[in-house]
Amino acid sequence: MTEVVTLGIFKLREDAFVPKYSHIGDSGMEMRIPNSIRIYPGETVVVPLGWACRIPEGYEIQIRSRSGMSTDNPDAIGTKGSGIVVAQGIGTIDSNYRGEVGVILYNRGYKGIMNLQRGDNVAQAVLCEIPDVSIVELDEFDESETTRGTGGYGSTDGVSNDK
Repeated sequence: MTEVVTLGIFKLREDAFVPKYSHIGDSGMEMRIPNSIRIYPGETVVVPLGWACRIPEGYEIQIRSRSGMSTDNPDAIGTKGSGIVVAQGIGTIDSNYRGEVGVILYNRGYKGIMNLQRGDNVAQAVLCEIPDVSIVELDEFDESETTRGTGGYGSTDGVSNDK
């Protein structure tokens, strides 16, 4: 049985939407907006959600794009296909933050001006456990101790580890 972790939510405004799971087994909770907004192509906006939270120590919330909104294909599996994404890829809410939660959205411009309505689910919140980390400064470092070595961006294209 999975351990149940309590996430405390405090509404800062009565009409805010408390995050919730849509289906059993979902990893992300819906993040619904309390106000209608307009986002122009190429524009980045911070959208306050009207609530604050108490995240247990040792956890964070990751704010992620919704696949149904971020796709550029309006016909993809019945999605909106709006090109709206979380601006920085994944947002983080630390366990010691107590202010209003917001989501930073970016309009990639595939469908022009996007009018999002009150109650629209614009992102997903995933509660993630964060381990305690001990950082050790190394006196020596061998770049060749792995098969990848110093190979960076694109270095694994076409490489297979099939045994």
